Amino acid sequence: MNKRLWIALAAATALLVLGLACDRLLGTKIKDIQADPRKYEGRRVTVSGTVVDTVNLLVYKAFVLDDGTGQIRVVTDRILPRKGQRTTVRGTVKQGFGESVVIVEEGSAAAKQGG
Repeated sequence: MNKRLWIALAAATALLVLGLACDRLLGTKIKDIQADPRKYEGRRVTVSGTVVDTVNLLVYKAFVLDDGTGQIRVVTDRILPRKGQRTTVRGTVKQGFGESVVIVEEGSAAAKQGG
């Protein structure tokens, strides 16, 4: 192969890797999850945003995350973030609790029990 072809292949590979990394780093927009919940059902996603509400009951802890494109409830058994705090969550999208979708935070007991 000639040198130009090798350079082109290396550049294409670098762009592909960068594109995949950016998607993982930037995460999923909440509006995309809400627009097509079936596409995301059972998939692991990363979302970032501002906490706008929290719920802390005996057996249920959750917070609402707003990324500027929409809001979604995140179920967790970890310490709840403060309202107004910016945070990033990785978890599994599930149908639940009378809402269109929720994210069960990765590593939480709810995730280990299947929701």
